[in-house]
Amino acid sequence: MNISSSLVKYLALYGLLNGFITVANAATPINLRGHTEDILQSLNKSEALRHTNLKEVKRYEDFNHVLHVRVQQTYADYPVWGADAVIHIPRTEQAHLGSSPVKFDLIKNAKLNGKIYKNIAEDLSRSPTLLYTADQQKKAENQAINLYQKKSGNKTVLVNKKSQKIIYIDKNNKAHWAYLISLVSTKSHSMPAKPIYILDASTFEVYSEWNNIKTLDAVDGAGYGGNKKIGRQVYNGMMHNFPTLSVSRDSALQTCFLQNDRVVVKDIRNDHAIVQYHCEKTDPNHNDAYLNNIDQSTDLLAYSPDNDALYYAGKVDTMYQDWFKMPVLINPNNLPMRIVINTHEDTSNAWWDEDVNEITFGDGDRKYFLPFASQSIISHEISHGFTTQHSNLSPSNLQSAALHEAFSDMAAQAFEYYLTKNNNWKVGSEITMRTDALRYIDNPRHDCIGLPPYIELKGLKIRICSIDHMKDYIEDPNYYIEEHFSCGIFNKAFYLLSTSKGWDVKKAFSVMVQANIAYWTPTSNFADAACGVIEAAHDYGYSQKDVAKAFLAVGINTSKC
Repeated sequence: MNISSSLVKYLALYGLLNGFITVANAATPINLRGHTEDILQSLNKSEALRHTNLKEVKRYEDFNHVLHVRVQQTYADYPVWGADAVIHIPRTEQAHLGSSPVKFDLIKNAKLNGKIYKNIAEDLSRSPTLLYTADQQKKAENQAINLYQKKSGNKTVLVNKKSQKIIYIDKNNKAHWAYLISLVSTKSHSMPAKPIYILDASTFEVYSEWNNIKTLDAVDGAGYGGNKKIGRQVYNGMMHNFPTLSVSRDSALQTCFLQNDRVVVKDIRNDHAIVQYHCEKTDPNHNDAYLNNIDQSTDLLAYSPDNDALYYAGKVDTMYQDWFKMPVLINPNNLPMRIVINTHEDTSNAWWDEDVNEITFGDGDRKYFLPFASQSIISHEISHGFTTQHSNLSPSNLQSAALHEAFSDMAAQAFEYYLTKNNNWKVGSEITMRTDALRYIDNPRHDCIGLPPYIELKGLKIRICSIDHMKDYIEDPNYYIEEHFSCGIFNKAFYLLSTSKGWDVKKAFSVMVQANIAYWTPTSNFADAACGVIEAAHDYGYSQKDVAKAFLAVGINTSKC
């Protein structure tokens, strides 16, 4: 008899095959939503979960004093890729838990969400000691390097090779011993890349590959403050102007540095040195502050992207502190949040690098884009860092990658609301020169005007503009939509929620932040993420019906959350 693969997985998951069909792939996902802590306590007792453990990654206590503990599944002490969960422990049950790591046999009355796998052992017949050797790891790294250089050109310089031994579960729910290879590519006059490969530990077959640099499509920056599109901004704290900049000064050298306890701005053109300027004395015409009189508007069409980076990055952190009582980026060394200003010629982009917690802003091409160090782009990119440090949404999964982008777009709208109490619902409108904006939160499909919905390339249909409903999200190997376009689904839901009766942008962003911190996992899809927002609304005591209505309007049904 013919049974679809999806039905086989469904039957196998719930133990309903009863022996009438052989399932080739034994690894079986367990959706933890709705389960109790009993399943955690059975890990070492169940034959289907033998050699499995859950490793605590981090913990967070929210405003209701609920403890949210993030865990990752391991098998034979190796991490299982995409097997992540969150345990939500009420305050009344925390006293006996002790410090990290959490002891599962002591957990009571907890809720769970996320995904783990059972029956992994049946797929992994070979011993890892034969596959995880130094020689085999070197071969895997060389294979990844060869693959990327063939794809991008031999002149690409690859540095900072990192390898991790993992268990990879493929799309057919079959487990494999694998290597996770991370590279960094640097190339003159272009933005860097961080190619990631998951390779079979034996055959080096590519299971997954992606670029781990978090970027915003085409954006630009500003000067004194501001740029030629939005006008000049003056940072001096005087009437009708922006506040003063928080800088550091060396009195002996009579030099000021664009650095304070939260932000440091570096110039790539000057070997990543901290941006500095001569400041012998204060300027009475500028509120007795030390004036940085640099004007780059002739070359960059922006007055000083460095000043804008310092100001807006600090204000983004202040927003997270004011609204959520936490810094936007958690630095274990208690060092300033570092913002790197990228001044590569003809680089029209901005990106977050999670390995060094730095953000780079291109100077644009002054034809289509102004410098990217601007209000919406800075808040967007820094919020990629926030997501990485909390839910760590994976770029390897199309929907979780889109959620990564959507959260940063929502953060940009929240930042605009924080500064002005208004929203224009546009992303990157301050840096685009030929178009009105990069994306539109209230009407994501607006960027489709005058364009075909997709182009065809060697039989592959590639979407080239945004969508705002699940009916347009096509899961087909012959169809591809990039995350900056598919993020329109969550963006539209955010707009609908923000403008619902009794809601505003701050309130809507609050539930997104709580979901990011407490409920989303690295491979969350749209449906799972929406359930997380429903739970976050419950945490705040907000209307879950309003949230469900907003998601239903974009084709996401939360009735089974």
